[in-house]
Amino acid sequence: MADHISTLEAPFIPAHQQLPEITIRVFILGTLLTALLAASNVYLGLKLGVTIAAAIPAAVTSMSILRFFKNYSVLENNIIQTMASAGEAVAAATAFVLPGLIIIGYWQHFDYFTIFCLVSVGGILGVFISIPLRRVMLNHLKLCYPEGTATGQVLKASVSGKNKIKPLWQGGLVGGLTSLCQAGFQIFSDNIQFWTSHAKSTLSLYGIGLGFSPALVAAGYIIGASTGITLLVGVIFGWVIGIPLLAHIYGLPHADTPYAMAMDLWKHHLRFVGVGTMLLGGLWTLLTLLKPVYKGLVLSWHSVQEIKNHTDKTQQAILRTERDIPPQYLLWAGLVFTILIFFGTMFFLKTTPLAHTHYTLYGISAFSAVYALIGGIFIACIAAYMSGVVGMTNTPLSGLLLISILLSASLVLVLFSSEVLLNKENTMAAIVTVLFITALVSVIAAVSGENLQD
Repeated sequence: MADHISTLEAPFIPAHQQLPEITIRVFILGTLLTALLAASNVYLGLKLGVTIAAAIPAAVTSMSILRFFKNYSVLENNIIQTMASAGEAVAAATAFVLPGLIIIGYWQHFDYFTIFCLVSVGGILGVFISIPLRRVMLNHLKLCYPEGTATGQVLKASVSGKNKIKPLWQGGLVGGLTSLCQAGFQIFSDNIQFWTSHAKSTLSLYGIGLGFSPALVAAGYIIGASTGITLLVGVIFGWVIGIPLLAHIYGLPHADTPYAMAMDLWKHHLRFVGVGTMLLGGLWTLLTLLKPVYKGLVLSWHSVQEIKNHTDKTQQAILRTERDIPPQYLLWAGLVFTILIFFGTMFFLKTTPLAHTHYTLYGISAFSAVYALIGGIFIACIAAYMSGVVGMTNTPLSGLLLISILLSASLVLVLFSSEVLLNKENTMAAIVTVLFITALVSVIAAVSGENLQD
């Protein structure tokens, strides 16, 4: 990875030149773009159940604005897009989980202080977890990080002159006009569905859907043929084989059109097959990454020791991007945040019936703290891997959250069944606990994946 970083840094950041990075305009512009793109993602997440990565639009927007200043640098542009992508990740993670607390009736409105504390702890943990992961993931031969690659090209174009920027704007204009004609003017559709059903046939429901998205065309160009074939295999197993098979097993759902029937089967059956596949694939990925992650921690430790043991000239020769937070700091931070999660869960559950039984309250709070750390690492590894394959926009974050909910709910039921099943109120409190833990894990995973993409 050192060679990879060197090739990116050397042409644009000479060792003798001190370029501005964290400036007042970065703080102002980064904050405004973060708020705007995070709000947009919350709206998309609540309305459509999908979100988009903010790195590329933030990089393009900040590049356009910073060019009006004489002494701007690519480092400023990079900081702004990183701020925006982190804010978008937090917004996406919370928009998928926290509304559940209102839906079940536990919250009557969103509690700002609770959400602030939750995303602060989860966001910082997500950054810490990404430190050892980045030395592993960025060297993984199968991971190309498509959105990170695209963002890197945007950043390069911002300091490479008009010749490099022109194709960027041309591609953006074509993609923007295509999307406007699809969603805005509705001149042509972004997808066409051909489905049919026969109640008496063995294959009672089958069909095909064709779609066109400029964003996915661009993503396919970046991720390459091998990853595209992997996605195609998933489509074949899920929709070509899975939907007709599920229709044969469970019968045709009550819906107006064959397409609606297929979507009903996907929502209630096929989606969970995908979640189970990701769960097993995630476990396998985690097992294969244990040794590389350990090596990443060792490399981080050696980089810290080299900086301590060498002279000032040698320290300057070591790339700043190769300097990690010392591993012992990460361990202490993990311990501190585990304690914070423990007391935060107790505070969050203080109004539930579980608070009346101190033993159960302490037990669930301790479980939440340990699970948030271990489960956060597990889900973050999967999210980081998926973002490296298909990008954060196409990473199935909702599927990862279903994995977290299934795991945490099963563990709560096993460890605290005598209290949870005691009455209806305790069951509601357990559901609240699971949603709270999942929200925290969601923020950890989303920020970790976005951080590695950046």
